[in-house]
Amino acid sequence: MRSAALAERQAVRLGARKTMSLSPVVRRTLLFLALVLLLGFAWAGLSGGFSQLSQSSTIGRKVQTFSQLAYGAFSLLSVVTTFVGRRWQAAMLIGWTLSVTVAAGLASIVWGGTSVAIGVLSGGAALLTGLGVIWPLRVGARGLTRTRTARLLLNPPRPPPSQLDSGRRSPVDYLPAASFRFELGAEARRTRLSENSVTSR
Repeated sequence: MRSAALAERQAVRLGARKTMSLSPVVRRTLLFLALVLLLGFAWAGLSGGFSQLSQSSTIGRKVQTFSQLAYGAFSLLSVVTTFVGRRWQAAMLIGWTLSVTVAAGLASIVWGGTSVAIGVLSGGAALLTGLGVIWPLRVGARGLTRTRTARLLLNPPRPPPSQLDSGRRSPVDYLPAASFRFELGAEARRTRLSENSVTSR
């Protein structure tokens, strides 16, 4: 009973993944656009924040300036953690979303002299913008791994002893040329299945 229910849930989940799956080209395009936007936010936050430091005479302006510097730093860290230290990416994106919301909400109040209501609307718009950047980043980076060629180069399978003794093949034949690229969705699953079959031999 339990195994049947588990198999049914896995089948439903796999079907949903296939339905919502995107082609590698679409994923890479989304990832590229999200990374460009994050780099733009990083430049705007850091350059604008440092230029405002000397003009931040009030507490509100100081808070806004530091939140602007924070979202610039979090933007840059979000780009880095897309490729390295991916377990920290969620924390970086949360910090970026919160800091960009605070910075946008306070900017119209402390620098533009608008009302609190306008500041809340500005912060809400920034929050939606942040979520709109996070979605393509997460979707585009899903399944971002090294290819089977690179993994085989780093951890090559051991050939059967009979082949080594006969001299027909050497271990060097099992080392493919180094090649790194994106591997997404079904390609990653096929790679894991093939590696398991090679190991079982």
